[in-house]
Amino acid sequence: MQADQTLPAAGKTYHVGTLTYTKMGLVGVFFWLLWGALCFSLMETVMPALLPLKLKGVHASNFMIGLVVVSIPAALNMILCPIISTWSDRHRGPRGRRIPFLFWPSPFIALFLILTAYGTDLGTWLQRAASAHLGLTLSPTGVILTVLATCMIGFQFFNMFVASVYYYLWADVVPKEFMGRFIALFKIIGTGSGWVWNYYIFGLAGTHMKAIFIGIGILYFTAFMLMCLRIKEGRYPPPPLMPHGHGDGAVGMVKTYFKECFRNPYYVLFFLGDSLFALGYSTTVFLVFFYRDALYLSLEQIGWVMSWGMILTVMLLIPAGWICDKLHPLRVSLATYAVTSLAALLCFFFIHNETSMLIFLLLAQVPAAFRAASALPMYVALLPAERYGQFCSAQAMVQSLLLILATPLAGLFLDWVGNYRYAFLWQAVLPMPALLALLLVYRGWRRYGGARNYTPPPVDSVAVINEPMACAVTGQCRRVT
Repeated sequence: MQADQTLPAAGKTYHVGTLTYTKMGLVGVFFWLLWGALCFSLMETVMPALLPLKLKGVHASNFMIGLVVVSIPAALNMILCPIISTWSDRHRGPRGRRIPFLFWPSPFIALFLILTAYGTDLGTWLQRAASAHLGLTLSPTGVILTVLATCMIGFQFFNMFVASVYYYLWADVVPKEFMGRFIALFKIIGTGSGWVWNYYIFGLAGTHMKAIFIGIGILYFTAFMLMCLRIKEGRYPPPPLMPHGHGDGAVGMVKTYFKECFRNPYYVLFFLGDSLFALGYSTTVFLVFFYRDALYLSLEQIGWVMSWGMILTVMLLIPAGWICDKLHPLRVSLATYAVTSLAALLCFFFIHNETSMLIFLLLAQVPAAFRAASALPMYVALLPAERYGQFCSAQAMVQSLLLILATPLAGLFLDWVGNYRYAFLWQAVLPMPALLALLLVYRGWRRYGGARNYTPPPVDSVAVINEPMACAVTGQCRRVT
């Protein structure tokens, strides 16, 4: 790979911004991005998968588990994602505008994963030290919960930098003519990492939880450091001046952000529909207790069943992507919303043992795979290309706000009914209002041109947030529509 120069014309070259790649250079970029994606997916899996087990081990309530595992990260996402995204768009440095936001937080992410591994030991030591040296009488459970919650907050704070910016790096270093193939590979790698997690790792959590946290922390740190050092960004023009009409300073910028993203009901309905559907999965963190305590399955058995779901997802992603291209991702998403409710109801009524769990979770994985294939293309097809990152952060803000409220309520609901089976009922109900909202979006989509002539509703301002992303998204829109 070469940056900021023209290569000899002996072989075909590919360009994105000021970067120029040979075929081998392009293969190298794909390798490092996908290797980083594998380790990134494992890193993002370990905390929500294992922290509920650690919290349950110290007798935390379902409300507390929902608050720590989902609501607090959602609150940080709601606040930080728009700030970090805009900061990265406008940053200019020796290593580019994306790599610094991936490089510097990664050591802290690994640190908090390792601290979480020792959270129970650290909490017990702090409680004893406070009693012996300060004369304080503190609840051991309360101190351990505080330590684990602090580790989650620290982990999520630094992970927000990576999770917000990592996806923008693609548009800056991957040529737009390869973007669709790269996204398909990314989804396959992410699903493959889920299979590795469920088949090989999750079953060991009961006896080797510390080693899992430490091992994935070290693996992620090593992989992302190498990726950041091996991938080079090109040069960018100076960030555009903020247009007139923003008012005074940060307050005016915030007003413009909300005005552009939330003035048109079409976009608000899109944000609500997608977010309400995601809320259905807010009870997923509790299902491990249903499988373990109601079906009496071991963690190894649970991981084995889940791994088959990952295999099915990989098999379905390519045909699902082809169907999205043929029918349009919005239509496919509408179908997945309806079928997801039905699949969750079947799980609620008919899962009673390991065999029925395998059968009905595999059935539920079919709409989940189509959802995975249609979600990103639906964003690309419907949102304004020149403000893609901005509108994605607005959707993340809405989803995070709803998650903050819904997940502790889901925990209270499960505490009230006293049966984790009802987590499936929760997953069956919430896609219904999401489906209604998306049907209204579909009506608006047809009014704005439909599959052949769709033009996103205009936005008042003329600011362009992310120039390379806009170019990549424009190419994606042509392929999708």
